Amino acid sequence: MYDTVNMILKKSDAPNVDFLSEVPCRLRNKSEHVYSFDGSTSISGYLDDLKVKVKENQIIIANNSISKWYYKNNFKTLARETTKLLFEKLSDELRLPMKKADITRLDLATNIIMVHPVQVYMHHLGVLSHYHRLVEIPRKLGQ
Repeated sequence: MYDTVNMILKKSDAPNVDFLSEVPCRLRNKSEHVYSFDGSTSISGYLDDLKVKVKENQIIIANNSISKWYYKNNFKTLARETTKLLFEKLSDELRLPMKKADITRLDLATNIIMVHPVQVYMHHLGVLSHYHRLVEIPRKLGQ
């Protein structure tokens, strides 16, 4: 399934849209930043749980789980067919041609359905440097 995605929509892909005046009104929890080195402005905000950064010449959506945005959770599988619908929804909500956006990162993920208790699988997993294994066993969903 597709999970985290970074994408950039350039002004050249939506030439008739004034990004800074038209897109932020569709976002909540907005914050504005003026860059001291060139005086340019960016506005960041959220489309539901999807973080969107708006600049004069580009829209940046980065480090977001598109599966979580679309389904409101990370447990459902976002397949290729559904991804098309996701981009249509994103385009509709932002009123932008998001299918033209450049994808700069796309993480693939899956949910592993286990038959045995978690402890059975733990010794088969390797060690990953700079990370600590969660020792507690999460409760089942809905409990």
